Amino acid sequence: MIEMMKRREVESLLGHLNERFGFPENIFQDYAFFLSKDRIFIVSKDLPVLENIKIVTQGFLFARADKTTKPSTNMIQLFGKYATKNIVELEKDEVQILISGEDIEKQTSCEDGYVILKYKNYNLGCGLLKDGKLKGLIPKGKRMAIDLL
Repeated sequence: MIEMMKRREVESLLGHLNERFGFPENIFQDYAFFLSKDRIFIVSKDLPVLENIKIVTQGFLFARADKTTKPSTNMIQLFGKYATKNIVELEKDEVQILISGEDIEKQTSCEDGYVILKYKNYNLGCGLLKDGKLKGLIPKGKRMAIDLL
C-alpha cells in the first residue's frame, strides 16, 4: 500500500539529505513524497488526482529507507547537480571497474556511507564508501559503456 508521507517524515528525509549530501531543502518544495514499505517515491505536486484508478506506484523511486536512507540512481541522476558534499569524482578506469561490479580503493575526503558517484559532469548513481573501499551501487540495467559519456 502506498501512502503520502507525513510532513514530519518528509522534513526528516530532507534534513538527512541536506546533512549527508548538502541538498538544499527548497529544491524539493514542488514535490510530494509517498511511502510504500521501505521505498520512497517522489512525484510533482501538480500531478492530477485520478479517481477510480488503482495506482501501483506514483512518481519514481526516490530512495530506500531501511536503517539508513539510500538515494536511488534516478534521484542522483536528476537531483545530484544540487549536491555539495560526499561526491566522489571518478576517473574513466575507475568507472569501468565499478560498472563491472568490482570494488575499488579510493582515497577521498568523503565520509563513510552512501556517496554520489560522478564522472566528468555526469552523476552516475550511488556508491558505498567504507574505509577507503568504494562499491558501486548502480543497477545493472542502468550501466552503460563509459565511452558513451
